Amino acid sequence: KSGDARNWIFTGLIVMLVVEITVMTSQSNPLPSSLFPTWTEHECVWLLHTLFPAFMNGCRSLGSYLYVDLDKQARQLLLALQEQNKDILLVLGEVQICVQ
Repeated sequence: KSGDARNWIFTGLIVMLVVEITVMTSQSNPLPSSLFPTWTEHECVWLLHTLFPAFMNGCRSLGSYLYVDLDKQARQLLLALQEQNKDILLVLGEVQICVQ
């Protein structure tokens, strides 16, 4: 049920890791000075770590909202086909009675 959400969370973790490594290992400040004029690398990493639980919860919520139970849909389709088959057999039985 939560496979997609788990994949999204792992992708977010990988992106956060790449950004953190980039920010911490670059010689100059990679943050745009026009957007973050007084931010340090530590504050950027702190913000990423602070926002990650909200991102994780959002992924979990979207994953459960977008989840489609394929087994349930297949079961409903098979039951509908079985009901149609029963109706067709009843009509065929009536046709056989009328022909005889």
